[in-house]
Amino acid sequence: MTSFQGKRFVVTGAASGIGDAVANRLLAAGAEVVSLDRNTPTAAVTRHIEVDLANPRSIDAAVEQLEGTYDGLLNVAGIPGTAPADLVVAVNSLAVRHLTEAFLDRLNSGGSVVIVSSTAGFGWPARLVTVSISLWSGK
Repeated sequence: MTSFQGKRFVVTGAASGIGDAVANRLLAAGAEVVSLDRNTPTAAVTRHIEVDLANPRSIDAAVEQLEGTYDGLLNVAGIPGTAPADLVVAVNSLAVRHLTEAFLDRLNSGGSVVIVSSTAGFGWPARLVTVSISLWSGK
């Protein structure tokens, strides 16, 4: 993996799943990682800021707590399609846009904004049993 020594990233959803894996990979490559999540991550992130991505005011408060500039924003947090529709739209779509727009002034020149999605959300009604089994078994 490429060295990310001296690079700084913000990762949403770093407390579990794909976000946890992303945070750990960045940390292993030497990056500083700030976690934005409603839960505390197990990864040894540089800093954790609690945020409710369904609430724009919470997003704004979290962005205000960020210090300095960053090399990337990785929007990884998401909730499954089995949650109430208004919550799914708020977290999986509206929060990504709101956070990204609020964050852009903190992005270094040449920095990146990444949006991660899982195939578990694609066609979930037809695959509900498989998705549910995977979530419960950790596979």
